[in-house]
Amino acid sequence: MTHLFTTSIIKTVKRSTEIDAPGNSQPSCVVLNSGLLPEDGPAYQFLGKILRAVDVSLEKDTLLLQIETQEKAPQFIQFKSEISPCPVLCFGIRPEVLNLHMNPLPFLAFRFLEFDWIFSDSLDVLEKDVKKKKLLWDAMKVLFRRESE
Repeated sequence: MTHLFTTSIIKTVKRSTEIDAPGNSQPSCVVLNSGLLPEDGPAYQFLGKILRAVDVSLEKDTLLLQIETQEKAPQFIQFKSEISPCPVLCFGIRPEVLNLHMNPLPFLAFRFLEFDWIFSDSLDVLEKDVKKKKLLWDAMKVLFRRESE
């Protein structure tokens, strides 16, 4: 797996597409998460369910970047050049943490720097809040419909 960052604050999930098809390692979705997600934990399972709702596999199609500490998070520009434009879902991450100069509304799909974005509350907060889950679902329908066009 190509590591996009050299810092220890980022942990990536190895995607099986990198094993199955070495020439096709571009993710169809990037997920930035505040904190670590143990693969057997409820937040990881919840994220998988969210992505499956739009026909995206967490294990096969997604580059999951787990940011342990937001004070030392990488700038978006560090990985923008490494991947093709695709949806970027941010859970518990604010744009300024990635050195992005924008002020997006949460749960609203929008395009910025050739990528489609959704900023959301953390997975723990989302899992317990039906209204926020609906807002996320509505934004994801817009974002992933746009991707299929």
